[in-house]
Amino acid sequence: MSASKNDGVHEISLDPDEDLLRKVRRAPEGDLRAFDQLVERHHRRIVANCRYITRDPNNSEDLAQEVLLKAFFALDRFEGRSTFRHWLQQIKINHCLNYMKKQEGKKYINIEEPQVESLDQF
Repeated sequence: MSASKNDGVHEISLDPDEDLLRKVRRAPEGDLRAFDQLVERHHRRIVANCRYITRDPNNSEDLAQEVLLKAFFALDRFEGRSTFRHWLQQIKINHCLNYMKKQEGKKYINIEEPQVESLDQF
């Protein structure tokens, strides 16, 4: 929780990321240090959630990076009606669901398995 001063009245913020978000928004273009701190704070949880939602441990890191990239480019649309963590969670869920929709009906074959002698079989 962070306290901020607003017209002499102290407000208590329930969003622990609020100070970092303020720094991200005030940072000069190209200064990503504050956003890097947000990434460090949320990255592990996003990767774990992407792995859980998609049941795809091989792509969970890539999905998490894509979620964080989407969040970065959408920061100007974050209105603060929810916590940053909840907003990020919505991006993550939607991104993972879209990924799963794209994967429907696709089958992957490990070409290094001994059963696959040549691609001519397919």
